Amino acid sequence: MHERTLTSVADLCRSTHAVNGRCAMLAFASAALNEVSTHTPVLEQAANAVPAIILLSLTLTFATIVPKIVSGSSLKDLHEV
Repeated sequence: MHERTLTSVADLCRSTHAVNGRCAMLAFASAALNEVSTHTPVLEQAANAVPAIILLSLTLTFATIVPKIVSGSSLKDLHEV
């Protein structure tokens, strides 16, 4: 039963990474489309949204780390699965 828990936690960690990757792709596409439609460079868009970028970064980091902490397993055990 212990192995099954590690497998499900490992699956959860893989899914959180997939979600993070999809969010990154969506953000890139949104920034590119916004640049085309408003003629505002991506770096200028980012400079105008610093608090939102920091909040999003912290949220995604927290969402990635929480499943590992909640599982009660060490990170070494999760990577071996």
